[in-house]
Amino acid sequence: MKKFRIFFLLVALEFFAGACFAGTFNFMGYGAANQGMGNSTVSLPMDANSQVYNPALMSFQPTQLFSIGAQGATTSFAGINKVVTNTPNLGASSVISSNVDTSTPDTLLFDIAYQSALYKGEHPLHIGFAVVAPFQRILESETPNDFQPQYTMYSTDTQRFSPSLNLSMALTDEFAVGVGANVYVVQGTSSHQTLVANQNSNSVYSTDVRTGVSPAAGIAWAPTTHLRTAISYRGKQDYQSEVDEDATISLVGPNDLLFSNLSSLDYDPDMFMAGLSVSDESGNTYSGEVKYEAWGGYNGAAVQMNFSGAYAPTFSQTLPSTPFHDIYTLHLGYQHQFTHDVFRLGYAYVPTPVPDPNTNQGSNILDSIKHEVFIGWGHRWEHFFLDGILELDLVGFLDYLVPINVVKINSQSIGYPGYTIGGTIFGYGLTLTREY
Repeated sequence: MKKFRIFFLLVALEFFAGACFAGTFNFMGYGAANQGMGNSTVSLPMDANSQVYNPALMSFQPTQLFSIGAQGATTSFAGINKVVTNTPNLGASSVISSNVDTSTPDTLLFDIAYQSALYKGEHPLHIGFAVVAPFQRILESETPNDFQPQYTMYSTDTQRFSPSLNLSMALTDEFAVGVGANVYVVQGTSSHQTLVANQNSNSVYSTDVRTGVSPAAGIAWAPTTHLRTAISYRGKQDYQSEVDEDATISLVGPNDLLFSNLSSLDYDPDMFMAGLSVSDESGNTYSGEVKYEAWGGYNGAAVQMNFSGAYAPTFSQTLPSTPFHDIYTLHLGYQHQFTHDVFRLGYAYVPTPVPDPNTNQGSNILDSIKHEVFIGWGHRWEHFFLDGILELDLVGFLDYLVPINVVKINSQSIGYPGYTIGGTIFGYGLTLTREY
């Protein structure tokens, strides 16, 4: 029997899970006020979303805060034209060249966060929660045909739900500690199919998603009213999906083919953040943060299959090695407080954790160094409904991906003769915060 390649069976899985990474916290941040500061707010309490950056910050905020907002992004990436997209090693009869569509669907999500004092004694306790709903839509590349799973940008469009619960304690008026837990879930499906080739052939297909919990912790110290410093940790979130296919194929007689895999739909690494903020009597605040992201050991989300059953010897799979590496990101922010308004400006430098496609010829993960610029504005109503305080925050941001010219040496390599990685991401956000 002619040896088949597993490629044609895995088109959908490879297509949607080629090399997915970066969730909402890493990609955009939470809340327009934090985004307006370039997400440099690990030491600076801004709104109810601050607990996501550092749970200890709740101890330096008012008794009750409720924040609700919306944020989104749209992209414009460099096109990839007339490159190798399929070869005989992947199941084609010959080397095929075509165009790759790097367009992505727009991202739109809603966030809700709340915090309140739990205990007001000698060492006050605060409790809070934050959630992104209805689900996190992360950017993906859509390609025009079945033979381009090797290209991917950022992440899949998965239905993800990730609430977090946080607790902080003020040990002194100047020092607080906090802990938290982030629960992450993705959607799964199952189906029973009858194969068209023979009505006696059928398959049972299922995907099971792995719910997980990642820890969070932080400390915050404010030795003076104008100086704050903090350290925070956010645990790894590996959105995994397990796929099982049990097919009974009746050509002469019934034979089984079973294959399974466990892969990452989306992935956020362990992150360590350290920051400092300084303010003055004139209403100016300056903040800075360095974030360490432990991507090392992650190899992307390509589906690695395991085969068993009578037809197993006729299938094979070859995957390129795409090891990621650790990175350090830099975040800077500035704000000026007027009487009732605030102006914010932020910047972030974000290197890419993906392997260099020029050095690693088997890699085609489309990402590069990003320069991110944020501009924000806020207005505060001191006496709103029922004597509450209401603040409106707006932000817009632009990410510029530094162009990389990729050159493929082997004419059989996916992406040959080469292409350019680059483009822009435009994002926006709005947050309403009620202070009680």
